[in-house]
Amino acid sequence: MWGGGISNNNQPSIDFTYNINDLEVSFKAYLKGINESDIKEYLWEFGDGASSTAKSPTHTYNQAGLYDVILKVVYDNNKILTNEKHIIIDTMQDNQPSIDFTYNSNNLEVSFKAYLKGIDELEIKEYLWEFGDGASSAEKAPTHTYNQAGLYDVILKVIYDNNKILTNEKHIIVDTMQDNQSSIDFIYNINDLEVSFTVDLKGINESDIKGYWWEFGDGASSAEKSPTHTYNKSGTYNVWLIVDYNDSQLYAAKEITIDSNSIRNLFANGFGNNQNLMYYALHIKGKSNIQADKTGLFAQKSVGLNGKYSEDYARDLVIQPKGITQPIQIPFSNENAGYKQLGLSDVYSVDYGWTDKDGLLLDMPFYFGYSNFTISKNSNGFVSFISFAVVDMTSQSGLMDGYDYPDFIRCNDGMFKFDIPMNEYNANIHKNIALFTVEFTNTCSYTVNFDGFIEKE
Repeated sequence: MWGGGISNNNQPSIDFTYNINDLEVSFKAYLKGINESDIKEYLWEFGDGASSTAKSPTHTYNQAGLYDVILKVVYDNNKILTNEKHIIIDTMQDNQPSIDFTYNSNNLEVSFKAYLKGIDELEIKEYLWEFGDGASSAEKAPTHTYNQAGLYDVILKVIYDNNKILTNEKHIIVDTMQDNQSSIDFIYNINDLEVSFTVDLKGINESDIKGYWWEFGDGASSAEKSPTHTYNKSGTYNVWLIVDYNDSQLYAAKEITIDSNSIRNLFANGFGNNQNLMYYALHIKGKSNIQADKTGLFAQKSVGLNGKYSEDYARDLVIQPKGITQPIQIPFSNENAGYKQLGLSDVYSVDYGWTDKDGLLLDMPFYFGYSNFTISKNSNGFVSFISFAVVDMTSQSGLMDGYDYPDFIRCNDGMFKFDIPMNEYNANIHKNIALFTVEFTNTCSYTVNFDGFIEKE
């Protein structure tokens, strides 16, 4: 089930954008439903003790870090509007050391060349190539001859400085028929997250084809001639096509980029059915520049008090809205209780939950609507939780299995709260479901954005 439209409204509001250049950040305020002539004052707080009353100030921070920036606008009869955002200042964002490599194929012989960015050649201790067929090399620009045509995963590792390691991996095609008149290609059409693929055969009779095999770059595959595949999220994917032709195989590969802002709805049975209640659904995200022991805010690698080693990731929820007597466990990571039954097989990683493997990003790519996410339609719209936690129920590092789960987000009584703007709800055009995006930047530091009410069809 996919979400409906987002409501537009004319309530006075403010927003701001920012542009980061090293430690210097330029801000710009935007007004909605307010005349500039009604503004009495702009008040900026930059999160480091500094402030400004300019509409579009520029501020220079002393050091990189995570800052809470607050804009207040005083207008009309001393009314105040507020907008707060968390920003990350990272002076290394454009200067991170990285490596890349190119390759050139001539039949079964492939020549490779490594490229460095942000690293001096004098710092390099070693180049390590793995060619995907069991062979390797320690040269900077090796040439390798494969025994047969095929698809190979080539990995380059560069060791530099104080034994730091950078890695780059690419999928390459080695094709002995590249000068033959017979060849294959494919075209594709992107529609949001859905991509349709069509084979283009050149100099080949359809009757000579024994089979097709597609690899979509996200772990999924197909044996159809012209498949349609739906990706879970935006990203860049390496798509491979293998065609069994007579007694040989032909290959084609392309890198495709999917760019989508679509977020599906994952609602419990009966969600939205009681017309006396207002339901709310949450799209939970997170971004962190916190790193310790090579992990971020949403992942940790540790040995618990019971002596068991564990790699823990933000996978599950333990929540208790106000009015509910006991915490509710929502084990997405449990195959029997979670992700498959909830229809999450295509959007949930059993290995890393909702996170990237470094734990720096968190994203549940849907609005999650649980049956207890409700308030009365006659209320003032205030929502509060006794507890709200993102945990790992698969962890073996706790004091007691199934009890002491490591948590990544932990908001205690009254700390996680937000308002549903009931004055914007119109029963004639809206369903009784409000959508929110919650972005965490620390254990219980977050912003909540109202994304609108789902509109009736």
